[in-house]
Amino acid sequence: MKFSVKISLVILVSVGLLILINEINLSFLKPNFPFKQGLITTADEYSYFSPVDQFVQTGNWAENSLGAKAYMRTPGYGLIYLIAKVIGGSSAFSFLKMIQILLFAGSIYLFSKILQFLKLSDNLIVVGTLIFGLMPLFSGFVYYTLSEAVLPFFVLWSLYAILKADDNQRITLNVILAVGFLLLLRPQMLILTSLFLLYFLFKRKRIFWSVLLAFVPLFFWNIRTVYITGEWLGLNPIYSKKNNSLYREPHKEMTDLFRVWEYRGDYFHSTMALLSKDTTSLTTQTALQTIPIQYQATVRPIFLEFQKFRHQQITVFSNKKISSYLPGEIALIKHIKLARKKLIRQNPADFYLFTPLKSFKKLMLTSMMNLLVFQETWKDQSIVLILKYSSFLLISFGFISSVLLLIKSSDPFIRISSLSVLASIFYLSFGQRFNEERYLLPYLSILLIHLLVYLEHVILFKTKKSHS
Repeated sequence: MKFSVKISLVILVSVGLLILINEINLSFLKPNFPFKQGLITTADEYSYFSPVDQFVQTGNWAENSLGAKAYMRTPGYGLIYLIAKVIGGSSAFSFLKMIQILLFAGSIYLFSKILQFLKLSDNLIVVGTLIFGLMPLFSGFVYYTLSEAVLPFFVLWSLYAILKADDNQRITLNVILAVGFLLLLRPQMLILTSLFLLYFLFKRKRIFWSVLLAFVPLFFWNIRTVYITGEWLGLNPIYSKKNNSLYREPHKEMTDLFRVWEYRGDYFHSTMALLSKDTTSLTTQTALQTIPIQYQATVRPIFLEFQKFRHQQITVFSNKKISSYLPGEIALIKHIKLARKKLIRQNPADFYLFTPLKSFKKLMLTSMMNLLVFQETWKDQSIVLILKYSSFLLISFGFISSVLLLIKSSDPFIRISSLSVLASIFYLSFGQRFNEERYLLPYLSILLIHLLVYLEHVILFKTKKSHS
């Protein structure tokens, strides 16, 4: 059987299995979980879809909300939804579902092409592509209204475009489109793309211009945000003094304060919800019980002050729109920052070592098998248990392979992609700390590529050794 035919069969079988499992999963969700025309709804979808609906109605790309939060999301996933809305009309989500399934099929094809460019053996390419296509950890979000549904395709398209780029061409449209859209979809992929940009600057200067041009859409999007809001609030402008909601600077500083000891985002958000409830001492004490005892004495006055601020906030917002700091808000921000510095000074091991390690452990020790049928319905079935343990091993060995290839590989592409995925995981563990499992998804395909490349090196080494 021809190699191309084998890959085509892998794609067909993988897509068929994806549809079968996800449609069964939907049948178990009914009527207990909301979904739209076959796509599972998520808490984030409003920030993706509301700007598109507003754009169609008014010509303004923004959420239907007040403050900088209305301009929070980069438009990558929204643009895909816009295509589905223009084509599908009232059946927009059905078309979006079709697009996401087709992009999953495309990601399998791109995965196989990348392995071919890296000159792996045909058998290993077929096996590796089968693993990527059939293992649920790589496709668990295809039926969700999340950017993660399409993110693997754009990661692989960017890597493929970079590999395929001809250094004799100064402008390569494939690179510009792939990397440009990836950054609009997930600005955090700047770590990966910036490392390639730096390499091309010093080693392959013609391709450098294509990658640099790919940064232009994200740059102009941020210029637009600054022009509208009057301030630059980061790549995802969540916090602003113009927000008439919880997401103002005190919440941002509380997030950084909790990062000293906490790695579970849900614990942080539940504590913030508790402190927003009322100003009673009982609530303060209940909230304090959620944090380690050695932090409670320093944090207690901060909790009390934050409670009072939240009560004031809610009262003011119910009566009028605010576009500047509230009375006492700047003082609260200062007090939280001082408390954070004090706690880091008193507990350096927690901040610099133990909390990041706990975050890393939570991020990596996952099967990424998020569907209900794997979590509940079939969770005790032997095949599901095998898949879960296999997923753990793939992620772990992929990470180890990335470390080894960074040290040993002579291929610039492999070394840069290894460095980028390790740097990204370090950022998630040490910098962001509050992570959901899905934040690892963009790097899973790269981890598998590294694992397969390392296996090829091992196989070649053993073959040479046996012949010598």
